[in-house]
Amino acid sequence: MSYKRNHLALAIGALLSAGFASTTFAQSTDTRPASPQATNLEAVAVTGSHIKGAEISGVGPVTVIDADEIARSGVVSVENLLQRLPASAGFAGNQTNAYWADNGYGTTQVNLRGLGINRTLVLLNGRRIVNGGTGANSSVDLNNIPVALIDRIEVLKDGASAIYGADAVAGVVNIITKKKFNGVEASVRYGQTFQQDGDEKAIDLAWGVNSDRGSLMAAINYAETGAVNMADRAPCSLGEVDGKLECVGSSSTIGGRALLADGQRVNFNQDPNGAANAFHTYSPARDNYNSNPYLNAVNPIKRLSLSSFGNYALTDEVRVFTELMYTNRRSDQLATPGAIGIYRPIRIAADHPTNPTGQDLLLQRRRLQESGPRHFYQEVDTFRTVVGLEGRIGTGWDWSAAINWGRSTGVDGSTNIANLDRVDQTLNTNICSNAPGAEIPCGNYLGYGNLTPKVLDYILFKSRDNGGNDQKSFTANISGELFEVPAGFVDMATGIEIRKERGWRDPDQLTVLGIANTNKQDPIAGEYLAKEAFAEVAVPLLKDKFLAQSLNLNAAVRYSSYDIFGNDSNYKVGLDWQVVPSLKLRANYATAFRIPNVPELFGGVSEGNLTTTDPERPATCRHRRWSRRTVALPACRPVIPSWATRC
Repeated sequence: MSYKRNHLALAIGALLSAGFASTTFAQSTDTRPASPQATNLEAVAVTGSHIKGAEISGVGPVTVIDADEIARSGVVSVENLLQRLPASAGFAGNQTNAYWADNGYGTTQVNLRGLGINRTLVLLNGRRIVNGGTGANSSVDLNNIPVALIDRIEVLKDGASAIYGADAVAGVVNIITKKKFNGVEASVRYGQTFQQDGDEKAIDLAWGVNSDRGSLMAAINYAETGAVNMADRAPCSLGEVDGKLECVGSSSTIGGRALLADGQRVNFNQDPNGAANAFHTYSPARDNYNSNPYLNAVNPIKRLSLSSFGNYALTDEVRVFTELMYTNRRSDQLATPGAIGIYRPIRIAADHPTNPTGQDLLLQRRRLQESGPRHFYQEVDTFRTVVGLEGRIGTGWDWSAAINWGRSTGVDGSTNIANLDRVDQTLNTNICSNAPGAEIPCGNYLGYGNLTPKVLDYILFKSRDNGGNDQKSFTANISGELFEVPAGFVDMATGIEIRKERGWRDPDQLTVLGIANTNKQDPIAGEYLAKEAFAEVAVPLLKDKFLAQSLNLNAAVRYSSYDIFGNDSNYKVGLDWQVVPSLKLRANYATAFRIPNVPELFGGVSEGNLTTTDPERPATCRHRRWSRRTVALPACRPVIPSWATRC
């Protein structure tokens, strides 16, 4: 078995409705009433259960953000909307595209309870969405969903693996889109910060028509967000020094920091107009590099989305429905000039013509300031189509069946990446030459301003990667009333899901070979098939009694079988006790497990950087680099990370 079951702790919570009434994004678990235009085929569903019906409210702690609240916020992206949610909504980490994740540059990912993006399930209209990014990703890109299409967002802050599957350990974010619209509507929005940056633009056009038999809605949405430079908000990076916050900067200096043979750390001239070949003892306060001017707090992004939602009643009891969405996302991120010496040691002999120290040296960090900043870029195309049937049997049973196919493909890369083999060649005096017409120029990396345009043209290149994600699924559900007890009807739901997940990632060839001055990656390609079945039941125990306005028992079980790493069953049992109108108590006990995703199963070797501070080491060794290599093992075994450190 490739996973271990985790028992979620018993949770008891109390909600005082009066205390939350004034919250902008109000918490609620009340079932929303059906639309006035609903036909007799519609029933109410609540995030956290497959059972439909008004008596199922309270299955878990749900935060609801409706269309009016979204409109009042004025945001143009789901990213900005999530950032404005209160802490009570359960979000943690970065709901932003400003940060770089594995193959997820430019994506907006959601992280409930800080348990990780791959432990939070994101749904669109109650069904899964293909992962987003530039290949073999482990989470949904929320940038693919235009804000103008959203009717509401329901956030379930409860483990829901027994309801929705393994990746709902931390909870569920269910985005409900508008489906019925009559007429034509156009809107234009523009905004910027008080510092006259971070421009936000959005243009939305929607068209819809309704009839007694069905409805059709189509929309075009364009949104663009401008950059906000980090230095405009924080002039430098701050760190604690002797109990005070001070500018600390990066130890990858523009002149070059080196370790001499006698153990002395030196830094070379950082003034292009200063003395040639000058160097001095390295001092963090004097020499460290301020990276904030070369980073963005908000990165630019452009999104174009086309979507269509329709349904048609084939008979009085059966309706066909469709969902079509396509999004093109273009984004880029500003980054500091690259630094050599991190991914490959650079040793320069004492007698090398560029070495003024008279000793052998190890060039530990040399930022290529002469080349200017790096620019990471991405372009991702994502489409999703859902086709299904839904209907009603008698007066108390609803059923649905749907096919869901989503696919994302993307290209990404960066400018001004150094080819480390060519860096070595420019230091090899046996093959390099500064004579006119020489194929390999000689480079001087000791001191800022010594790198000529010819050397930079020779060692720098623009990387290009590509990849994608593919998801196909079939779902079938039925829910209804089993029988009546004194407190109400006993409801149940059951269904199946068959899902195939596939991901692939082809990094630039120089990155694969470890020649590029960046984290090494291996290609990724793999897929797995999941077959699942579930059942839920809701039993009303008491109703309209003293200190028990209602008391309901909710239970669920889900069986999951994966073709390459085994199977497991999970269950959930909960009590929902409405003591009085202003007080509710919940108690839930559930089991959950997390499966390895495509990049974890088939990812080969990859590296990542994490900078930490070790207070027990000398100041000259405070910045440590950690490299994580993810080792791909046979599918029946878990992925084991091994760690190495060097200072």
